[in-house]
Amino acid sequence: MDSKGLSKVGLDFEVRRIFLENEVKDIRTMQVNAPEFHNYYPNHNQWLDMALSEVISGKRVAFGIYKPAFGSNLSPTVKLVGSVILKKGLYANVVKESTFM
Repeated sequence: MDSKGLSKVGLDFEVRRIFLENEVKDIRTMQVNAPEFHNYYPNHNQWLDMALSEVISGKRVAFGIYKPAFGSNLSPTVKLVGSVILKKGLYANVVKESTFM
């Protein structure tokens, strides 16, 4: 990996920390209607709202997996294709995670 977090092999994906409100909205957009969550976790949307607000406040940490794409005006951009939301346990050195790709 180079200093920007890009893989030297093919530059296919970039992993970076998510903490800005507009980036957090991208996670919500990606997960809100995902059948993996709707089918197995009926309260996922409520949990997602809570977890994303904790990402913004710093109680949780989120990382996004991005790949190169083209925007609506055909300009190069990156697209969020996966995410992980982490929270350190209160009484143990354990990290709980929620991953989506």
